[in-house]
Amino acid sequence: MKTVIHVWTNNCCNIKYNPNDTSSYWGIGDLLRGTIKLFQLQSSLKFQLLVDISLHPISGFIENSTHNYTNLIENNKHNIPYYYIDTLKPYLSEKYKQNKQCSSDELNNDQIILLTTNDKTIETLPITDNCKVFIKKMLKPKPEFQAYLNNIITNLPIKEYNIFHIRLGDYYLIKNNNCTINFEEFINKLISNNALEPTKDIIITDNHQLKKYIKTRTDLYTLDTKIKHSSIDTIPESIRDTLVELFLLQNAGKIKTFSIYHWISGFVVWISKIYDIPLISIKNKI
Repeated sequence: MKTVIHVWTNNCCNIKYNPNDTSSYWGIGDLLRGTIKLFQLQSSLKFQLLVDISLHPISGFIENSTHNYTNLIENNKHNIPYYYIDTLKPYLSEKYKQNKQCSSDELNNDQIILLTTNDKTIETLPITDNCKVFIKKMLKPKPEFQAYLNNIITNLPIKEYNIFHIRLGDYYLIKNNNCTINFEEFINKLISNNALEPTKDIIITDNHQLKKYIKTRTDLYTLDTKIKHSSIDTIPESIRDTLVELFLLQNAGKIKTFSIYHWISGFVVWISKIYDIPLISIKNKI
């Protein structure tokens, strides 16, 4: 049986990074989606699935899985290809033919396949309980990070909380362009429509300007976290803060989300599905 290792990495040998092209980088939610899809496919394609995060910045805070291929991955960290799920089948049968620039003598063993995917296709199979357990085991904090997280949770002013997630987009997050939204009107409308509940909701957002505005209001609460895109920023404090928000999602009573995109952010949707947390899109309430 083949072993497919989903290597979480931001540096794939067949992808040329372009900050203006969002298909050339992916966040934690994207990679979770890829792992979930691989888990769904392993039975039909007859392979064993492993996940390795050693090449991803989150490995500074999350335990990597134990397996026998650590050296193989380290020795081939510049030869990890990216694949869409719909090209995975031919990839398994014709392993590097489609990406000749990705080559390594060490990877000629057809039984061990290293790849990265974020699965651009929409989920077509249900997430089984076994898949949920698999992902939960993957997201195990290192002791130091667990202690840091516990301290934050202990000091939250809202003990039984919801998360209100506001995604204003990579255009502002990546390029640092100024956002033209009137934040006061935006937030007040959410409150007046009973979408945002200040006494129950912790706000997380991908927008620096919005976070700065929220901090000026005594009736709202947001964490003092650094906002960065995990596929681009490798500063440990920024990665840590992103993971803090990810783990807070796991313990929320419910997750409310607003996104400028027509889809719901993978950062919240997959945590909602894995941890069975109600997810509410409030886009129609503003």
